[in-house]
Amino acid sequence: MYTAEDFEHVRVECCDSCQRYLKTVDLTKSGLAEPLVDEIAAVPLDLWAQERGYTKLQSNLMQM
Repeated sequence: MYTAEDFEHVRVECCDSCQRYLKTVDLTKSGLAEPLVDEIAAVPLDLWAQERGYTKLQSNLMQM
C-alpha cells in the first residue's frame, strides 16, 4: 500500500503476485472527498505504481 502526503485519503494497493494495482479513496479520512475527482487529481499515484511495474486493474471513466 502506498499513500502520498498530498493525497492522504487516496492510496494505491498493489499485488506483487499479479503485478496489478488499484487506487482507493478512503472517505473516512476525508468525508468531502469526491472519488471521481480524486481519481484524476491523484494521477501521480498511478505514475508511482506504473514506474514500479504495476498495471492498473481497471481503467477509470477517463480511460486512465
